[in-house]
Amino acid sequence: MRRNLVGSILLLCVSTASAAAEPAGGLCLEPQRSTALRAAWSSAPGRLGEVARREGVTEAQLLSALPAELSVGADGGVFYQVWQSLQAWPESLTLIERSGQLFEVLGRIPAGSPSEVSRFFNLGDESHGLSGHLRPDLIAALYVTELPGRGRTEYGVQFIDTTGAVAFGVYVPNEQAAAGNETMDAFQATRRLVKKLSRPCP
Repeated sequence: MRRNLVGSILLLCVSTASAAAEPAGGLCLEPQRSTALRAAWSSAPGRLGEVARREGVTEAQLLSALPAELSVGADGGVFYQVWQSLQAWPESLTLIERSGQLFEVLGRIPAGSPSEVSRFFNLGDESHGLSGHLRPDLIAALYVTELPGRGRTEYGVQFIDTTGAVAFGVYVPNEQAAAGNETMDAFQATRRLVKKLSRPCP
């Protein structure tokens, strides 16, 4: 039951975006607007979605404007490489937030394989933890982030849909977010990988 529920949640969150729709204003900002947005974040940082709404931009646009030490992005076409990197994390916390509801799935990121009959990427059928069916073609970009949270820095990977919104995020659990921890080492490896891949913005 739990496995089917988690799969349904992920299916819902990634299938609501339209693959043909171009995000309003794009995923990126012109340099002048990016500079102003970076200054606004510096003076009043906060939760990603809240700051994006406050500044009148999408979450993707805000992430594209942040300095590299906080946010490193890649084009959505590298989804499979990054997903494979996440499988090396000893532990992770997947977060899905929709309509004010927050779902958390603690556990390792499973392997998966493209469907032979649809556009879904089917996650491994494990007895517990994360499972479901993803649509990599609807992921327009992704960002590895190190952002201030509630009294701590939150380390994660944000998967961006075609509207510029975060479809879901994979995070280092708070109790493992310390230098020298195996999960943090794996996070840094994912970050180094993303830095080498194609950028979502110039």
